[in-house]
Amino acid sequence: VIGMAAPGFTVSGAPTIEPEQVRVRGPKSEIEALHFLRTSAFDVAGLQEGKHSRSLTVIRPDSRIALNTSTIRATVTVVRELVELSFAHVPIAVM
Repeated sequence: VIGMAAPGFTVSGAPTIEPEQVRVRGPKSEIEALHFLRTSAFDVAGLQEGKHSRSLTVIRPDSRIALNTSTIRATVTVVRELVELSFAHVPIAVM
């Protein structure tokens, strides 16, 4: 995830991905060395509250590795940004 949501908003949690798994096929030494696959970036610049989905390209780590899909669907949730402040040593008047 890259970029910043619209002012006053933030991305909540990690993106959800569909499908959750991608099957890879290739030389044993290459496959055993894989720990994850990369995708194109999900730019959240300017997004406001809600769920936002994008189709992202799965990047092949090597030309000898085949993937069962070339894209995944990622969804992020954008929420209003909340802040909390503590006021110390401030007189409080009861009316």
